Amino acid sequence: MIHSLMSLTLLAACAYSQGASITPAEQPKAESAAAPAQAPKAVEAPAKAPEIAAPAVQAAVEPAKIAEPAKVPAAEPAKVAEPVKAPEAPVAAPKPAAKKAMTGCAQCVKPLLDSYKEAVADMEKWTRDVDAQTAAAEDAVKQLQEQIQENEAAITKLKLENSKDAKTRSKELAKENKRLWSELEAARKAKAALCKQFARDASQKVREYSTDISAQLKTVQTQMQQQ
Repeated sequence: MIHSLMSLTLLAACAYSQGASITPAEQPKAESAAAPAQAPKAVEAPAKAPEIAAPAVQAAVEPAKIAEPAKVPAAEPAKVAEPVKAPEAPVAAPKPAAKKAMTGCAQCVKPLLDSYKEAVADMEKWTRDVDAQTAAAEDAVKQLQEQIQENEAAITKLKLENSKDAKTRSKELAKENKRLWSELEAARKAKAALCKQFARDASQKVREYSTDISAQLKTVQTQMQQQ
């Protein structure tokens, strides 16, 4: 055992002496030669962080926008119904002012004014009677004229047909028109005579009115001279 320990000591001393004889410059070469050749390790690229979609990043960065409240249209103020106006009472026509009674000489003229009023009222009544009579005569003339025109149109149409029956009917209408022409002439003469008569009656009435008013005028003049 002692022998073994001595052998180990000697070996260690030899090894130390050999190590000391190696220069520092040669030491790396010796270490590299002594070390077994190792394959260079591949440099691993750093793991890339997973890409985040731009919208997601932007959404994460930007502050969340607060949704604006929906605009509610302002309610229009309720229309107040206008009060129903009661129908206005019809305005009574103003009463004519009471006529002042005539005095003095003017009072004497009143009978003369009354005579004129009576004459005007009588003339209006007579004119209405004349209108009723002349209207009947005018209607008779108009009806005859229309009937003659219708017959003439029918005769022209029958002549264009050029048939035996058409010729017969055409002769009948021609005969009727001859009679209607005679009646039309008579109606026209009656109407003219009626107007002439009314003209004479009107002249007579004016004379009567004039006589009455003239007599009344003399009475008024006498009374006014006595005032």
